[in-house]
Amino acid sequence: MTSFQSVDLDGVVLADAPIDPEWIIDGAPVAQSSEWVTSSDGLTTMAVWSCTAGTFRWTFGCDELVHIIEGE
Repeated sequence: MTSFQSVDLDGVVLADAPIDPEWIIDGAPVAQSSEWVTSSDGLTTMAVWSCTAGTFRWTFGCDELVHIIEGE
């Protein structure tokens, strides 16, 4: 059985997560992120990600599930 260890979301400190400049189409988006939860086997992680306004392409290196809390 895989278990998860998590932190209080209010305690998550976001660090800079620069967007590749070649991906930016419009604006000057600034992204930040932090790992929030990791499974005990290290195969599954969840992260908090925040970004200011802008338009950009994003390349995913793995499958992702996204839950948008606010914004567009």
